[in-house]
Amino acid sequence: MIKLLAILLLIITGILLSSLPWLSAISYMTVSVLQPQYVWFWSFENFPIFKITAILSILALLLMLAKGEVDKSIYRYKQHLAMLFLGVMVNVSDFLSPFQDYYAGVSSNIVIDTFNTILIMYFVLLGILQNTQALKYAAIAIIIITGYYIYWSNSAYLSQDWGKFFNGRLNGPPQSPYADGNSLAILFVCGMPFILFGIFYFKQIYLKVILAMLLPLLWHSLLLTSSRGAFLSAGISTLFCAFLLKSKKLNVALVSAFLIVVLTQGQAVINRSFDTFDKVEQAKTEDIVVNPRLVSWGIGLQLMSKYPLIGVGPQRFQQASLVHFPGESLHVAHNLLIAVAVDFGIPAGLCMISLFWAVRQRFKAMTFSESDEDNEDLMLIKFLRNSTAAGILGFFVGAIFLNLFIFEFFYFLIILNLSTYHLYQTYQNEQTPSASTT
Repeated sequence: MIKLLAILLLIITGILLSSLPWLSAISYMTVSVLQPQYVWFWSFENFPIFKITAILSILALLLMLAKGEVDKSIYRYKQHLAMLFLGVMVNVSDFLSPFQDYYAGVSSNIVIDTFNTILIMYFVLLGILQNTQALKYAAIAIIIITGYYIYWSNSAYLSQDWGKFFNGRLNGPPQSPYADGNSLAILFVCGMPFILFGIFYFKQIYLKVILAMLLPLLWHSLLLTSSRGAFLSAGISTLFCAFLLKSKKLNVALVSAFLIVVLTQGQAVINRSFDTFDKVEQAKTEDIVVNPRLVSWGIGLQLMSKYPLIGVGPQRFQQASLVHFPGESLHVAHNLLIAVAVDFGIPAGLCMISLFWAVRQRFKAMTFSESDEDNEDLMLIKFLRNSTAAGILGFFVGAIFLNLFIFEFFYFLIILNLSTYHLYQTYQNEQTPSASTT
């Protein structure tokens, strides 16, 4: 049934390729984040839904270019140079790596192929998602995807489907990018702000009620993964969202609701956190490792000094560790920035940091006044600004403890954030003929 529905939606997308090209982009984004081929693997076996949506998106962009409907100024932002440089270094570091291909969780070939695809589709989607209608439905798609995984995770808990748990921690669909519970938790962190701010953005009462009910269920889903890094990132993201709401009553209600869910349902995360604190105290008097991540980070910093320009190559962190620091650590970097700097070189790590910095600068540049509340387009831009910024902040905090270089959800948030800023700049230019590029 789900396969027939997918085929029908693809046919509709193809038919509307010329009149509604942004449907193809949203279809691609939905497939890439939802990963239906792993959720409903029995239905999508040997059905290349990912490739089909990618081809439809490329065709849509070509049609838009042929009709002169693409605002090419979207490609003038400095952020694109960072993305292009990352793409170059991913391939160059692999070609010039002094280490053989190595399998660490996923193979280097998967990392290379995935990021090359991310880079191509990054430019394709930027050319398509250039109007308020497209961005609004992209945000709705994110809410629906997050809502589905909220249902998926809570259903596993309520039905006691313990096959989806490992050592009491919820994992995502097997073989998917969310097979590791930490990655699944980051999906919830990235999607949470769209649900939270959606409560205040959407005018329909029934949507407000649905989203308000989803929020505590999302926090519960997050706690089921027992991911301490995601727990911290969710807490910081929630505080950031509360700050943006600019209402003491709403702030108290939001933070109180988060704490209530954590204290009543987050026993596993609390226990794991206290275990870490106990090890810290024990480490003061005994020669023990508090956390393998700290050892990996130290090794990563030393590997950077040995291979500063092109790195050790994709997924070669563990292999390089075994060669230069035998017996000290068997773990991966467990940190996005360290992993990127070690695998692809320090300049690539700086490019990764620049992506977060650009989001910060765009967030500061987009300002709104009370009079803007009557402008529907500006309210959508504000909703997207807040949601993408909070989602990327949550991702960044979680990435301190995880290597999420090919976590596609992050790059979609980057695309939506930049597209939102571009729309904001376009609107401002119509009011005042001056612009800046971030």
